[in-house]
Amino acid sequence: EIVEKELSEAEPALLSAKQSVQNIRKAHLDEVRALARPPPLVKLTLEMVCIMIGEKNTDWNEIRKIIRREDFISTVVNFDPITLTPKQVKQVSDEYLSNTELDYNSVDRASKACGPLFLWGESQIKYATILRKVKPLRDEVSNLQEQSIDLQKKQQEAVDQVNLLEADIIQYKNDYATAIRETEIIRNEMNLVKKKVTRAEDLLNSLSQENNRWEITSDTFNKQMSTLIGDCLISAGFLTYLGNFDHKARKYLLTDFYDVLDNLSIPYRSDLDIINFLSTLSDQMKWKSYGLLSDELTIQNAILLSRFQRYPLIIDPPGQALNFILNKYANEKIVKTSFLDSSFTKTLASAIRFGTPLLVQDVETVDPILNPVLNKEIQRTGGRVLIRLGNEDIDFSPKFMIILLTRNPLAKFPPDLCSRVSIINFTITPASLESQVLSAILKSERPDVDTKKNEILLLQSQQSIKIRELEEVLLNKISAVQGGILDDDSVIQNLEVIKAESTQLNTEVEKTEGVMNELLRISQIYNPLAVIMTNIYFTIEKLNEISFLY
Repeated sequence: EIVEKELSEAEPALLSAKQSVQNIRKAHLDEVRALARPPPLVKLTLEMVCIMIGEKNTDWNEIRKIIRREDFISTVVNFDPITLTPKQVKQVSDEYLSNTELDYNSVDRASKACGPLFLWGESQIKYATILRKVKPLRDEVSNLQEQSIDLQKKQQEAVDQVNLLEADIIQYKNDYATAIRETEIIRNEMNLVKKKVTRAEDLLNSLSQENNRWEITSDTFNKQMSTLIGDCLISAGFLTYLGNFDHKARKYLLTDFYDVLDNLSIPYRSDLDIINFLSTLSDQMKWKSYGLLSDELTIQNAILLSRFQRYPLIIDPPGQALNFILNKYANEKIVKTSFLDSSFTKTLASAIRFGTPLLVQDVETVDPILNPVLNKEIQRTGGRVLIRLGNEDIDFSPKFMIILLTRNPLAKFPPDLCSRVSIINFTITPASLESQVLSAILKSERPDVDTKKNEILLLQSQQSIKIRELEEVLLNKISAVQGGILDDDSVIQNLEVIKAESTQLNTEVEKTEGVMNELLRISQIYNPLAVIMTNIYFTIEKLNEISFLY
């Protein structure tokens, strides 16, 4: 009772000390953190606190790091005194609390942050000391209570056992009658198990080849998840900022992105392929069917055109983007116009109202009438979605899209316009020009090789997509099984069919790769000529740097 009384008296003091620590002002704590040479009382108090919370190193520089932690105050407030070891209690009592110069008033005068911490440490040591006295008594009471409960359980178990034995006598009589029926049930279950074993063997044979691929896929997925934040930041930066730049500048800026992530210690894939990260093979094949070239810059621009948040403004000196856009939106009946068209406003209003894609060409400057459209200044009135066009409010279709296009590579746009559109630069690059020249040479000199090459490229894309689809179908079939997978013969049969198709497709892929390598070997014969013609083009293009007469 005496110990319990002491404990009840110490507990309010401990709670009060915790509250005082919780009320420590950040400014007072920051003052302590900033001290390079603290007063002795401040240093001794913080050493005592660090020892109590389990820190080994009590060097002042290390203490400053500890109190800089975001969870320092919460760690102190939520500290459980029962975790204090006798060694810690003795060390704190002998080295700190026995120091006559170290008391609350002296420490509080030295630092408003350390006063509550000293009071907390003193209360914790007192409470822990009393708690250790009362703990054996509490443990003994608890042990006696547990023994009493165990004895009651044993008594009840004995009563239950008597009742159970009486019930067993009756049950044995019934069991004899059902023994013959159970024997028949067991025979049926044995036959069912044999069937399941057969199915399991078939399933293992079907999926054994998939095991390695799934392990590789799982490892790849884990690696991708570990760098997902960094990869997404790089991709977001690419989509937001790099459309305005040529291929060389984009690579340079991506390198800057990597440096920023390195400085921030954000993991990312050093071999991140922006194209494959932001698009699928089926997307790329679809874009090529619309007339898109296969060089890196052009495919990046196609990604930007498919993922824009602001309406795109395209710089397209070679005109390849124009053909791509017209083919891509042909089924949506895209409308071409320009600011010089006398019926431009009418055409614009019609496209906004009916959700028709609108292509505005020859954009050297932007008509102010487009400002509400580019800003997406949409109003909702009485269930209608409206936009102000000139002096008229017209219905705004969510399917509406406007694409601005200029073929002038030297066009300069004001910053306010650049902030409201997504600029996408289709300026020709050496790689894209070399690809076009090589294609033109092959069409002239070896039309058979050019035709076959295009057919093989299309076939390879289709095969890659088909393999991916089969892999997804295989996983979907397995995941869609209701109940046990071995209970359904149709699942095994479907997996066998899918596996056979996949094997046949892989064989075809190997054949097409052999044919493609041969076609590439023939194409390489004409590659030096394509390189020379590309160099001539860019040399002529730079002659104006020598003299304006060029």
